[in-house]
Formats: sequence, C-alpha cells, structure tokens
Amino acid sequence: MRIKSSVVMLTLFLSACTSDTGSAPAGGEMPSGTTPSDSGRPTAAPPSSSSRAHVVPCTESVGSAEVPDAEFVVVADAVALPGTRMLQAQPSTEEEIGPEVLFAKAGLLVRRGHAVELLIDESQVGKAWLGWGTPAMPSSHVRVDACDQPGEWLAFAGGYWVRSAGCVRGKVSVDGGPWWEFMVPIGASCSGNK
Repeated sequence: MRIKSSVVMLTLFLSACTSDTGSAPAGGEMPSGTTPSDSGRPTAAPPSSSSRAHVVPCTESVGSAEVPDAEFVVVADAVALPGTRMLQAQPSTEEEIGPEVLFAKAGLLVRRGHAVELLIDESQVGKAWLGWGTPAMPSSHVRVDACDQPGEWLAFAGGYWVRSAGCVRGKVSVDGGPWWEFMVPIGASCSGNK
C-alpha cells in the first residue's frame, strides 16, 4: 500500500558529511555518503539546538507503505520527505506559538527500525517549527525513535508552521549519523536561498 500525501510540495536540498558530490532527483533516493553540489556545506557535527527534542511515539503513526511514493525524496534510505513543489500554507489554529502563524501540511515517512531527528536551523528558531504525530506538536527539534511496527515505512501526519511565508531551513539525521540540510518552500520559493 502506498501513502498519498495530500500536500506534496517541498524543495529538498541535502548535504552529508563527505567530500563526494552527487544529486538525487525529486522522488529519487539520496544515497548515504553523497552531497548535492548546490546544497551548501556539509555539517561535520550535529547542529546545536537550545530546545529539547519533541519525541513522536511509534504508536502515533497513521499508516504505513511498502515504498515511498515517487513524490518523496529518501534520505539515507531511512526517512522520506515530500518532493519538489511549494507547500501551501493556511492560517494555523495552534495557539501555543502565537497568533497569525501559518501551517503547511506535509507527511513524514520513517523506515522501520531507524531513528530520525529533524531540526529547524538556528537562524529560524522562533520563526518556524516542524512537527508530526497525533496531534502534531510544533517544535524546533523532533525525534522519531526506531520503531518495530508492521509495514516497511511508517507514516506520520504533521507539517510545518511559520510566522510568514518563506524558505524554511532544517537538518535531518538518521541513526545518529551525518546531518543532511534541507530547505522547505512554504508559500514562497526558496530560489536564491541556497
């Protein structure tokens, strides 16, 4: 069974901690140990984060898939984020992070048996959040521990919150490995933000 994302619009730029270069097309797999040439500098150490990770329990998965849809970009063969189009943002009802915040729905797929951490770039802490689970909670730091649920890829509902439309920057790590950079266009393009 394949999970269909209701909103599948994300530009993802990834970088790993190697000197190799390569790229993965939208819907393609970014092998561990490769770096897209336009993604910026590799991150040698975990980015610092002043926040504690919000842990998304395995039981909050909303389904599973045998393989991610072609619309997803797979990172380190263990986490899949939506593909290449801009996410549409709607006014959020999340009061915890303040008034006039926008929400862009985007699912997260995590391969069974792998732990994943996602962070908002420090320059955008307090301006952008991410979150998955039931219910999805906005945070600058999210962790999904390794799950042993049925299905190869576990699906989590959630997305991104922003104070204003723009390009959200973040990092993702799988199983404590290298940090991969990503950019998410939410209501506005990431052009010129590489």
